[in-house]
Amino acid sequence: MTNNEQEMTNEKVYMNNKIDFDKASRTIAFDFDGVIHSNTASWVAPEIIKGSPIQGIREIILDLIEQGFIVVVFSSRARNRLGRLAIIEWLKQHSFPYIEVTSIKPHATIYIDDLAYRFTDVETLKNDLDIIKTGAN
Repeated sequence: MTNNEQEMTNEKVYMNNKIDFDKASRTIAFDFDGVIHSNTASWVAPEIIKGSPIQGIREIILDLIEQGFIVVVFSSRARNRLGRLAIIEWLKQHSFPYIEVTSIKPHATIYIDDLAYRFTDVETLKNDLDIIKTGAN
């Protein structure tokens, strides 16, 4: 493949992967375990989900959808087909509406995750990491 052909191929890939910023501005992404799913039972496998929904989360998601937001669930469980299908089935069993499920962090306005850290600046991050490193010993 010539450089020109490679550039044309790269341009096609780029054009097909454009971010829909309008959609992203209406998207709210929820982590599954610890935010939607209580995750109180021991981890067995991505496709085995025990536990119940976090109380009140279904109503919040329904309200967001009713207001026109796009709700996406992201989870490392969804990295394989069986894990993704298990999440979809679990959501269905617990009367959630159909929600897109992915293992890839989607473009969104906000990410709701129980293990997230809110980055504000490098100095604060360095200080917080020092505390975590000290506490880990």
